[in-house]
Amino acid sequence: MMEVEKKFHLTPEEEARLIEGAVHMYTKTICDVYFDRGVELCTTDRWLRLRDGRFELKLPMHAISEGKPSVDRYQEIDNDAEILEVLGLDLFELTDEQLIKAGFERISEYKTIRTSYEKEGFTIVFDKMDFEFQICEVERVVEEGTDLNMVADQILDFAKRHGLAENRVLGKLLVYLQQRDPDRFKAMQEAGVIPE
Repeated sequence: MMEVEKKFHLTPEEEARLIEGAVHMYTKTICDVYFDRGVELCTTDRWLRLRDGRFELKLPMHAISEGKPSVDRYQEIDNDAEILEVLGLDLFELTDEQLIKAGFERISEYKTIRTSYEKEGFTIVFDKMDFEFQICEVERVVEEGTDLNMVADQILDFAKRHGLAENRVLGKLLVYLQQRDPDRFKAMQEAGVIPE
């Protein structure tokens, strides 16, 4: 599965305009724990997380040398065996304990209250994190083989029609690292994952 998303910081007026006519899907609390071995994953824009008891691996669908696009494109893998294979890990099973034994560490842990809406074929999520940060994402999940640039253009068109600015916005994990792990954040900037 492929996820294409654009992040926004919204004013209350923009938020009201965006959810006008949208269908509320759910509100729930999400617990995320991210792992890395040194800076091996984060400096290549790869993200291994444990979300509510399930592991997920996010892989960028763009080359780091191209710079970070204004619309994020990631492949999401949620099969433990496939995650182990992609990461080249020879572990019996994918668990927190096994990752720690393999040299990984928890680089972040936070809770998010997520409210999700559907509108015009897009998912709109509003996330409020327990470290005093909030963000909106407009996204679409598509099958492999879908033209991701076309989906990105559709998201930007949707945003424009709703009067949203196309500014580049840091996601919640990057803001968390910027606040709490500036050395890791700097390593990501130096690797080109985060524009300086």
